Amino acid sequence: MLKRDSSRRTVPLSPAPAEMLRTRQRQALDAQLQGASSGAALVFPAQRGGLPDQTAARKAVRRQLDRAGFPWVTFHTLRRTVERQLMVARVDPRVSMSVIEHDPATSWAS
Repeated sequence: MLKRDSSRRTVPLSPAPAEMLRTRQRQALDAQLQGASSGAALVFPAQRGGLPDQTAARKAVRRQLDRAGFPWVTFHTLRRTVERQLMVARVDPRVSMSVIEHDPATSWAS
């Protein structure tokens, strides 16, 4: 469930991760049709099934960034990195805006 309809967006993916997500989605739908728990219908369920806990997910990402030697990286840093890569790839500004939920004119000015 999304907090609001404007939270829904399309993210451009290369073929390999797009196919991986399609496969996971098919497996989740098959599991649900076979009567599995409601968590089985999720593409990214928690380890024990059901909805992932956002706080736990943020902490897990933080731990991995620290272990990788990037203690200075924040979620905003990751978001800006994606934004920069989209700009360098000359992705349409409207697509960039929908992916990162920033106004490209404001972002690109910086």
